[in-house]
Amino acid sequence: MAEEEKKENGQEASAEEATPKRKVSLLAVVGVAQILVLLGAGGLITKVMLFSKRPTLTNEQQTERAIASIQDVSSEIQNVELDEFTINLPGRKMMKAKLNIEVSNPATRVLIQARLPAIRAKILDVLTQQSPLRTTSLEGKLVMKDSIKEAINEEILSVSESMGIVREVYFLEFILVSV
Repeated sequence: MAEEEKKENGQEASAEEATPKRKVSLLAVVGVAQILVLLGAGGLITKVMLFSKRPTLTNEQQTERAIASIQDVSSEIQNVELDEFTINLPGRKMMKAKLNIEVSNPATRVLIQARLPAIRAKILDVLTQQSPLRTTSLEGKLVMKDSIKEAINEEILSVSESMGIVREVYFLEFILVSV
């Protein structure tokens, strides 16, 4: 009988000892699972940030930039400063940009001021097509400037083929914020 009591007490003691081990094991498994989830999320974010393909300038755009940079600056070059643009981007981001347009002659400046609503609409079309990732890199901003320049030049040429062109687009202010 004493042996039976010892066996029962021994079984109870081992059952009591097993419960804390199970709790520790369960906590260890949950902790390891949390660490693995965090490492996986961190790896995914790193992969997206480092290895996502960023836009590149075409050879034609690089050539145009080189030619424009070595040409003599004419005394006829004019600047048109535009009001601020505010754009909602995907991913709960908002972009604010203020632009200055450099044109090749005074007649082009007058035309841009006369066609300002249409030109602002073209610029808005270009800006709303941008992704937040593209707008954060220097190369992405250069591609965006070239797209704006092309859109404005298309508008100018649709009115008059004898007009000058937009030589350069400058960002006076550029802010990208999360909302």
